[in-house]
Amino acid sequence: MQGQRRKYLSKVSICKLFFCTVLLLLFKIAAKAEVNDDDMLILAPVVQKVTLKEYTYAFEAAGKVYISLPEMSLYTGLKYKLTKKRLSLWLANEENAAVEMNLAKQTIKQPNQQPQKFALEDMLVIDDTLFFSETLWAEILKSDVTVDKLNMRLILNRDKDFPTIAKIKAEDKRAKGLYDISRDSFKNYEFDDRWFGAPVVDLSLSKGWSHYKNTHKSYNNDSYAMNVAMLAAGLDVEAYVSGESYNDHKPRVRLSGSRTFLDEPANALNLKTLKIGDLTGLNSSYFANQGFGRGAAVSSFKNLVMSADKTIDITGSLQEGWQVELYWNNQLIGFRQNGVAGQYNFPNIPVSYGLNTFNLVFYGPYGETYTETKRYYSGTSPVSKGEFGYNLSAYQPYRYLFESNEPYIYEGKDIPVLDMTGYYGATDDLTLMGGFTQTPDAKDGIETQRFAMTGAQMAVLGSSIQYNLEQNLDTKNYGHHAEWQGDVYIGNIYMGYDKYNKIHSPLSFYGTEYLDSQLETRFSGILPYSIPYYLSYREGKLEESGEKFSNYSARVSKQITPNVNWTLEDNYYNSHYSENSYNTIRNSIYTWNGKYTTQTWFEYETTPEQRFTEFSTRVDWRSGRNTYLSLQYRRDLKEDMDYLSFSGGQVYSFGGL
Repeated sequence: MQGQRRKYLSKVSICKLFFCTVLLLLFKIAAKAEVNDDDMLILAPVVQKVTLKEYTYAFEAAGKVYISLPEMSLYTGLKYKLTKKRLSLWLANEENAAVEMNLAKQTIKQPNQQPQKFALEDMLVIDDTLFFSETLWAEILKSDVTVDKLNMRLILNRDKDFPTIAKIKAEDKRAKGLYDISRDSFKNYEFDDRWFGAPVVDLSLSKGWSHYKNTHKSYNNDSYAMNVAMLAAGLDVEAYVSGESYNDHKPRVRLSGSRTFLDEPANALNLKTLKIGDLTGLNSSYFANQGFGRGAAVSSFKNLVMSADKTIDITGSLQEGWQVELYWNNQLIGFRQNGVAGQYNFPNIPVSYGLNTFNLVFYGPYGETYTETKRYYSGTSPVSKGEFGYNLSAYQPYRYLFESNEPYIYEGKDIPVLDMTGYYGATDDLTLMGGFTQTPDAKDGIETQRFAMTGAQMAVLGSSIQYNLEQNLDTKNYGHHAEWQGDVYIGNIYMGYDKYNKIHSPLSFYGTEYLDSQLETRFSGILPYSIPYYLSYREGKLEESGEKFSNYSARVSKQITPNVNWTLEDNYYNSHYSENSYNTIRNSIYTWNGKYTTQTWFEYETTPEQRFTEFSTRVDWRSGRNTYLSLQYRRDLKEDMDYLSFSGGQVYSFGGL
């Protein structure tokens, strides 16, 4: 049998060859980028949420967007001096913090830092005018520079006001007469400052029907849901009640409260986020991923991801009558949602090195459009020199505040999860970290396990190197984690290696047993012609059986027209659980037009058999602000099953958030 398996695996080596060939093509294609008049973009500059009257004439080449030095100076108040091949840049109110650039050697030097190299393709000279790419501008200005191609905008953000914005605010205050500090005391707030507010209630009903042609059996199911969102006691409170036919329509309840504290005034504990009640999607744990249960969590960070080997859930409240879709690196990764239950949810979203900027594009019932930016930090020093930061959480896993009608009861012991991670900035580039975690064992949930971690993270030449020493405090076994992540020529890269040495942490549990070791690599970026790509490779070895597994994933997508998006995915998986390896190709088309949105996809299996496995299509329709309907049909060719579902929702607003 092992001989047959080795013979079979040799057949899929072409998948590995294809994976490597794609990587080589990425390097070659990106190096041939040229600029012509057809690549011009006319963008509206939005500086710290203020839309300026001027327009930006930018150029696009090889997946990069270039903005000229004179125009960026106009928008931000940037001063500069060019002598031969040297360029000095400083903001009007920061004369003593000049950035020095050697254009001949392609180096950039921030104040009190060593010079760092930048890529030659991040700089262009067009008609004797100097242009820099948006990524290099972000480094020069120490700001978030985003090109929103969907709405043709150049978005600039940073914590401190640019001189141009400071001038606009000063003129606005002067025009209003006597300045009232309570009028403008909060900056970049994410929370309504009222203590109470009338709720928004979202009701939805769904009906499903499935039929198996091979057995001639049919099944029916239906469900209901009600979401109530409101401000109460200064918290964003959400109560979610749902019921399904398989549980005799008994109501299940989830109740949670959260708050993101305002930047000003600061509090003594430097507390930024607070969550209580039924918690979901905690991203701050070192030893676990996506924890949930009943309890509380606090943090000195708004959105911090421990490392790029994590995935995150991006959720939030959605106004009545609105839809939302998610973009990451100009790539549509979250198709448009109607906001069932009064909120949007994009689960298991991968992150890359550094500042991850996700654009949530909202569409109103009357044609309104606006973009909200969420930023998640990964792999970068989360604290400055001499600063402390922390994440603390305590909760009962797999338990809820109200459990009387739960169909699935957690059978493990009620072992509370205690998770603490602290950070200290030794320098601006070196961060020290340590942590402690108590959790039930991942295999049976009946043993209490305690883990400790210490490590360091250093920023080097636009990338991050991290090492962590891990210990199971009960067995005294040590594990090791090392990772490198950063910006490379073709985009963003993450590489991580773990040697667990029988520490048996929750993160090392895979399938039905623990991992001995694993290696993971991920690439993401933009190809020429504005085609986002995502590549990943993972392999590991199981502790008890010694069996190995590996999987590859590749995805490209393209905004064909303003209303049509096309995505192609290829996934290969090989595991000890099966004698066969699997490779599937998924092709999907997403469209939207007025009140209607459609999503159609099909899957094709190339190994172990060559066959179509699934076809599905979904149509969403919205009437007015508060009513939405959805119809989905799915054909499962492997099970010879047809599935048809219909759902509808109605939103009732009693004042709203």
